[in-house]
Amino acid sequence: MKTLIFGLIGAILMFCGDMTLYYDKNDFVSDGTLEPIINIMKKLHQKRIILGGLIGPVAAFIYCVGFYHIIIVTESSLRPYSLLTFLLSCLGIIIGGAYHSHCTYLGLLGEDEQRKDLNIVINYFQKLAVML
Repeated sequence: MKTLIFGLIGAILMFCGDMTLYYDKNDFVSDGTLEPIINIMKKLHQKRIILGGLIGPVAAFIYCVGFYHIIIVTESSLRPYSLLTFLLSCLGIIIGGAYHSHCTYLGLLGEDEQRKDLNIVINYFQKLAVML
């Protein structure tokens, strides 16, 4: 039961990290690029962006503790499958946490005079998003 609670805490933390990173009360149109998110984040205070980026990896770790519940509740005959499910879930959320922490760059380098440094980061994000 404790691992299940950890998983819920990890999920709530990840959501809070998302909202800290790029919540905006105004609607935006998603055009399939990172540009709308960059436009939101470049207007935010740097401390807020950094905090949002730091929450992701911590939430991912707590999520992984919660994923252990998959192994605990599975019958022993299905243990190898539950272990594989656990490991794949952990991999996915760790990549998500890394994406979260790297998302900080979008806000910190999103200002127009710093855009030249952001293109390489955007290319990296597009590759990382394929893994999610």
